[in-house]
Amino acid sequence: MRYGSPLGAGFGDPENTVAYVHAERLPGHAEIALTFKPAAGCGGWFGIYRNAGLVRNVHAPEGVDAGPFSIPVPRGAVECFFVILRLGALSDPRYHCERVARAFELENSRLATLNWKWKPDIIGAIGDAGQTYNWQFSKISYDATLPTANGYGHWSALGLDIIVDATNVTVNLYRQNTLAATGFAALSSLPDTVTLAEVNGSGVAGHVYVYAAPTEHKGAELLFRWPASMQIYRGPHFGDYGEDPVGELRFNRASVGTWTEPAALDPGEYHYYIRPVSDTGEAGDVTYVTGALMVYGPPAPPTNLHYVSGNAAATVIGWTPSPTPGATYNVYTAADGQPFDLNNPDQTLPAGSSQATLSTFSGYPEKRCVLVRCAS
Repeated sequence: MRYGSPLGAGFGDPENTVAYVHAERLPGHAEIALTFKPAAGCGGWFGIYRNAGLVRNVHAPEGVDAGPFSIPVPRGAVECFFVILRLGALSDPRYHCERVARAFELENSRLATLNWKWKPDIIGAIGDAGQTYNWQFSKISYDATLPTANGYGHWSALGLDIIVDATNVTVNLYRQNTLAATGFAALSSLPDTVTLAEVNGSGVAGHVYVYAAPTEHKGAELLFRWPASMQIYRGPHFGDYGEDPVGELRFNRASVGTWTEPAALDPGEYHYYIRPVSDTGEAGDVTYVTGALMVYGPPAPPTNLHYVSGNAAATVIGWTPSPTPGATYNVYTAADGQPFDLNNPDQTLPAGSSQATLSTFSGYPEKRCVLVRCAS
């Protein structure tokens, strides 16, 4: 393979096959509009790669602009690099090259990726005379809060007002002087939980428990401490994650953290856990973030391929099934001395199969080669 072109070595060099590429950030969207033009004589199928990862395969005729194609930008990405690779020498759109995409995806499917929302802890006294309890945020990010000037890079804050009138208590949160979230409850219903709704597209929402007989307080502050990093643990069983993390991701002030295994996993069962670490090195609680993640390797092959019965009209072959549970079977035939077409099996048989009847031989005598492969 050369320049990522498995169907025609030498045709995939971007310098030879693409006249130009134009990428434009779409305002208000986490997407890039990508347009390119195939070079003269190089129309056909192309793979679009973002940061060395395949995004999609597209067909682009010669001599005209292809696109724009909407390419998502990963959360937290600072820069994106794009490469357009031509997939072999095929120019006819009927020759779909999606098998190439599937081959890459199957290989990459053994690279587990975790996603989580970064969440802060509320620290210090709130300054509301102890009238609230159990603050919980369903929606919050570092950028939705106000960074503090106390010298700690992972601390931020929101302003808090508790307003009481004749019938209701209102809880307001502010970023500087802009209302970020608000909620109210009848005084007669307290103690009770007050739901805080997002205001002004602030990205802040949640709920808080308010005690009975509240009094008005303004100018209080919620002080947040965000994790400095997140440790990732992996184990073979639920509850078994070992002592040492398999990875760690520094907090980059994005709302979502994403971590991917650096290497392909061996077949087996995996469970993942995360643990936040503060800017002073204190480790928080371990949180289970996935169910059982099963990684399947290629199934073991069938054995003992042999002739069972029949003649040129209906030859039956047999084999000892694969020991891999759920393995299915592809049967290929080829004339003597000719290669097998591994993209198009003659027959596809379900798990548990141990025999196949070949199609009628066209002449006599005729030699035919038979191949039986397992698929997961």
